[in-house]
Amino acid sequence: MGIVKRKPINPNIPDFVGLKLDERGRVSYHPDYHPRNGEPFSEEEKIYLCKYQHIDGTRKIGWALGRTESNVDVQLKKLKRHGLYEIYKGMSDEEWESILQRNPSDPSQNS
Repeated sequence: MGIVKRKPINPNIPDFVGLKLDERGRVSYHPDYHPRNGEPFSEEEKIYLCKYQHIDGTRKIGWALGRTESNVDVQLKKLKRHGLYEIYKGMSDEEWESILQRNPSDPSQNS
């Protein structure tokens, strides 16, 4: 099977909920949908990002974390550059839980 070319996305056309897409087809920042955008990623968020990015993709992870796809992409690149992506991705659930217990002041823990 050959390469499938997609039709270019027009970033000037808003979708059904009033959001716009950037030139790469990613949802642009909107304060109602991206309340944590620009804030530092917590340790839990970094682990979640690495463990589930290949399953959910950056768009769904961005929605789950309250961040834009662009923000998630940048964080992924940083984690890969610093050699943390594979470490976090390979963590067991028990290791993840132990990190959460060591960091009770993690802002993502406040409900």
